[in-house]
Amino acid sequence: MDFCIITKYRYTFFYTRLSTLLPSEEKALLEELPSHIQKKAFSFVKESDKKAYLIGRMLLKTYLPNWEHIQYNAWGKPYLQDASYHFNLSHSGDCVALALSNQGEIGADIEVMRPISHDNFTHCFSSKEWENIINPHPSLNNFYKAWTQKESIIKADGRGLSIELQNVVIEEQEGYIKDTLPLRYSSDFIEISEDCIGCVSYPI
Repeated sequence: MDFCIITKYRYTFFYTRLSTLLPSEEKALLEELPSHIQKKAFSFVKESDKKAYLIGRMLLKTYLPNWEHIQYNAWGKPYLQDASYHFNLSHSGDCVALALSNQGEIGADIEVMRPISHDNFTHCFSSKEWENIINPHPSLNNFYKAWTQKESIIKADGRGLSIELQNVVIEEQEGYIKDTLPLRYSSDFIEISEDCIGCVSYPI
């Protein structure tokens, strides 16, 4: 299967579509992976979740040195004990992505831009952030840029969704978490396709 690769100074970003994984490749991939990963792959009820998990592990196996030694912090974020590389996986719809860095912590989030009811998410944003999303009119692109930016910041922090999104403040391509100031994050937006957007954030 093919991966798209975007290389930046601080990280490399890999992404692909589930539909590119052929049945023959899926079978071969399963056979190459350790038994505990095979077992977890078969625990997924939805076939799309199984494929996303397998592709994520294939990305790690291919591009992350010492990937067999992955551990997990108290909030479930995977990491390498020697901190030689930092990485983050994300999956939405048909898309799977990996951000990989040897320059420090990193967080990545991708989202397929499905229709939403904007009013269901006002509690996740400040009044200023919300104004940027809905003006001059409600915009799916603006919403998902803000959403992926906040998600990528809390993933870079390492505590994930234990941090409420209203406690993440975003200002254009920078942001911060209220309880970790003065630490700030820089964010890069990645247009994966017309219907899928990504964001990668890292401390500055």
